[in-house]
Amino acid sequence: MVERQLKSGPERIGPFEIERRLGAGGMAEAFEGVRRGPGGFEQRVCVKRVLPAYSTDRDFVKLFEREARVAASLSHRNVTRVVDFGSDGGCHYLALELVEGMDLRRLLRVLPEPRQVPVQLVALLGMEIAEALQHAHTRGGRLGVVVHRDVSPANIMVSLDGDVKLTDFGISKALNESPLTRSEHVRGNVWYMAPEQLEGVTRNDPRSDLFSLGVVLFECLAGQRPYRGATDVAAMMALSEGRRTPIREVAPHLPESMSMIVERLLARRPEDRFQDAGALAEALAPLTSVASARRALGQVVRDLRDREPRRRRRAQVAVDDPRPAPPTAPQSAPEPPSEPVVAGLGPDRGPKPRWRPYAMAPGVWANADRAAELRRRGGGSAPQLAASAASSAPAERSPFSGHTSTAPVLPVARAVWVGALVAAFFVLALLSLACAWLFLF
Repeated sequence: MVERQLKSGPERIGPFEIERRLGAGGMAEAFEGVRRGPGGFEQRVCVKRVLPAYSTDRDFVKLFEREARVAASLSHRNVTRVVDFGSDGGCHYLALELVEGMDLRRLLRVLPEPRQVPVQLVALLGMEIAEALQHAHTRGGRLGVVVHRDVSPANIMVSLDGDVKLTDFGISKALNESPLTRSEHVRGNVWYMAPEQLEGVTRNDPRSDLFSLGVVLFECLAGQRPYRGATDVAAMMALSEGRRTPIREVAPHLPESMSMIVERLLARRPEDRFQDAGALAEALAPLTSVASARRALGQVVRDLRDREPRRRRRAQVAVDDPRPAPPTAPQSAPEPPSEPVVAGLGPDRGPKPRWRPYAMAPGVWANADRAAELRRRGGGSAPQLAASAASSAPAERSPFSGHTSTAPVLPVARAVWVGALVAAFFVLALLSLACAWLFLF
């Protein structure tokens, strides 16, 4: 069952054999595919396929075809390369270079608190993406200036070697392209959107991409976005009103030069930002050593990726595998998780979360021990073990569940009962005295 879930999806798309599903967005889904040839030739790619619901939408299909043309026109080491494009069974697909690593959004999520990336690594990220944007913004030719319009952590890939690549030009727009993409609709992630994009300015400005990159750098350095809110609407309101947190308030340890770069990128008026991505790359270059920072970034990605799949596999087997777990010896308390050390740059000196295994409720340990004992005695499925352990566990409950244990409840109940009896005795005595007074006088 586990194996089938990991390989769910079509068996083939175009010339590519599908090995696993990578994810899905609002309009397309992604798979890892491989194209095989004579002599043991293999080429692994990321296959993006339009969802069936949109395959009959002519306007969207034209937009998707335009994505292929725009992406294929870009050739830069910091931009994911287009490998193939076509249609299979009425569904359009786009095959892209497969980056072995993780996207920046996932990297930031699995980092330990406070999720702040060292300055040298952020400078490298910003410089690499700025060079990719400079290439797109100055591409020229038939497509003109290509504006990405959705620079966000989800569209920034970091490889196991520390290479940084900008991907998904699917909502990018050439300024002199067909009127198809010149709509009034707001496209992109509102948390990383420039004010002029939110206001519906029809003429896209390359400096909007620089604002979005400034939000990404702010999030990497501070561990939070500059605009706070629980919903997209709250983010749009904060952006339109210019309410944001200065980076020096949340990350006072930053060098002055880095703080000034981020603040300049987040200026409301495009005229106050960097005027081109090349100038931004030059400003970030003195803040990092490219070779050592790239090695360090690759090491961080490898450490985090090697740790995450093990947790994912354990969780999936526990939920999906109907076979009983093998007999195991009682496990000792887990050791505190180690924070990844940035090779060559030293560990991050931010505050670390404290590990408190003793805060676990006693009932949880009792149920776990009971489940292990049941496995040793005769096995059974995971749901059966859980039900048996819960029914056989002592009446003591976790203090976090809203109930107290049986042991402290009994003395308190006795004390309340005795107090009630004493109070009732005094009330009856007073009533007897009152009746005697009325009878005698």
